[in-house]
Amino acid sequence: MEEQYGRSTLRASNHRASQGAEAELDLLRLSQQQEELKASIKSLQSDVLNLSELSATSAGSFMRHKYERYMNESKMDVNREEPPEEEMAKTDSKEAFDAVFQDKKSKHPKIFKMLMRKSQTEPALNPIERNLKQQDEMDWADFKISMNRMNSLTSEDKQSRTKRVVREEGNLIVKPLDYVTEINTNETIGEGSDGFNLSDVRYSKVASFMEHYQTSSDMNDMISDISVKFHASKLNQIRCVLLHMCKFRIIEEPNKISILKPKLKDVQYKGEASIYQINYLFKKILDALRIPSEIVPGFWKKPNEFYHNEQFVINHCWLSILVDDSFRVMDIYNFKHGSVCNVKKYNEFYFLAEPLSVVSTYIPSIVELQHVMPPIDPNIAFYLPRTYSGFYKNHLTFKNFNNALTRLKDLEFFELELDIPTDVELFTLVKTAKVTTNELSLCQVKWVNNKRIAKIKAMLPDKESIGVLQIFAGEKGLQKHFDNIHELAIVIPLYHQGTYKPSSFVQRFPTVQSQNNDLYITKPQVNKLVLKNAYNFEIEQHPSQGVSSVSTTRDFKLVIESPSGKYFPLTKDDDSVPYGVYSSNIKCQETGVYRGLVIGDSGTSWYVFAQWECIA
Repeated sequence: MEEQYGRSTLRASNHRASQGAEAELDLLRLSQQQEELKASIKSLQSDVLNLSELSATSAGSFMRHKYERYMNESKMDVNREEPPEEEMAKTDSKEAFDAVFQDKKSKHPKIFKMLMRKSQTEPALNPIERNLKQQDEMDWADFKISMNRMNSLTSEDKQSRTKRVVREEGNLIVKPLDYVTEINTNETIGEGSDGFNLSDVRYSKVASFMEHYQTSSDMNDMISDISVKFHASKLNQIRCVLLHMCKFRIIEEPNKISILKPKLKDVQYKGEASIYQINYLFKKILDALRIPSEIVPGFWKKPNEFYHNEQFVINHCWLSILVDDSFRVMDIYNFKHGSVCNVKKYNEFYFLAEPLSVVSTYIPSIVELQHVMPPIDPNIAFYLPRTYSGFYKNHLTFKNFNNALTRLKDLEFFELELDIPTDVELFTLVKTAKVTTNELSLCQVKWVNNKRIAKIKAMLPDKESIGVLQIFAGEKGLQKHFDNIHELAIVIPLYHQGTYKPSSFVQRFPTVQSQNNDLYITKPQVNKLVLKNAYNFEIEQHPSQGVSSVSTTRDFKLVIESPSGKYFPLTKDDDSVPYGVYSSNIKCQETGVYRGLVIGDSGTSWYVFAQWECIA
């Protein structure tokens, strides 16, 4: 037992001794590994330094100079602001490591230090403040895009957009008005035909005479009475028949019309008929009066409709009447329904209209029934801008119309220029299936080379790919509010594709009390302004009757009124001429409405001609 006990005791002591020896061996190995690691690091540093090719100094001197410069900069930084010791240790080790592995070919060796110092000097923003700052920067960038978006198109802009559209739509006729020239004339029969004058019509006498006849009156008796009463004038006879046929109600047919001959008794009993049946009866009465005429079924481009490429549907019909060897167009529907062109009573334009004046809206099923010599190709007629009665009554003229500009992509807008007389004003609307608004169009008058030109811009609303721009024209000085009172003149179909960013043009107000000068806002043409930003307000002024009316501009003034009522006068660039540019740089420091004010013709009161909204 003792031997066993002694054997066991010996074994325990031997075990403790062996453990101490093993611990010493582990410490020795660890120290050796540390020495080997230091040696490898020095070797690595030496290898790295040997990679640098220094022309004037060795790797060791380079490191010494680098270290001294680093220490001097560190002392200067400590004098300015003493950071915590832990951060200093981290920074020292980091910059020392960067100094060792710095690329000597860098052209800007201090760029990272400058960025680090800049980040240290700038106060740290919490996530909410950082998001708000980024949002403000994005809002300002979006506004700059919207503001530049409203700038007038240059020749380069128009050319690039035209090239893009031509590549996408090979069948599009970009400038259809170039194919309608002075060569095209209204068709006549015989030589030396001077036509006729509608002023020869005795309108009041004809109207009072036809009041005695109703829809149920005997047609033969009426025809006999007309031929006896107005035997000397075919114009008066045609007018009598027209007024009588207007007493019948025309049945609306939304798409393709039905071509069915009417039963006279049924039409007289019901007092209504389709457009074809009305024209059929019209022609039969004219035949009895020995006035040549023909029914023309065809395609009518309606003002509120958007038609896709070359959709020729027989949705209408009209009469072609030969009067004094000249062919004229008679559209009883548009004559009776003056509301189509925003006319309260009968629309006299469609009483014996010239064929050339309706070629852009009426496309006959047979081209010979167009009665234009030489005839205009139906494809060209389809792409012509739609002109209605107000266009011809107010003597408007297109100026470089381009169909490619009607194809809008992303942030693009449509632009159009018209030559207008000095006594005419315009009103514009953008109409889609859901929206009818004036805010998406801008119509202004400017003078170029002593010519009065209306520049019109328009775009479609959000989530609307198709729509129409409607232009109304009428006597100057009658428009007093934003409810249109003028007659429809032009309709331009618009098409949009791609991304959309909501925006609107500066709002223009009619100034009835200030008619002596035409104003054109050059900048800014966008409706919304951003707070705490300066804007250059530029407005072109020109006497509305031309440069001969010098006396009307002596006391002319323009100001911008802030939301609080402060006035900022606009200064004219040249006082020696009766026209020019009024401008001023204004910093918007108030939210609300900034209004443009013009002095009235009497020189005693201010009137609002435009307004902008300043937002935060």
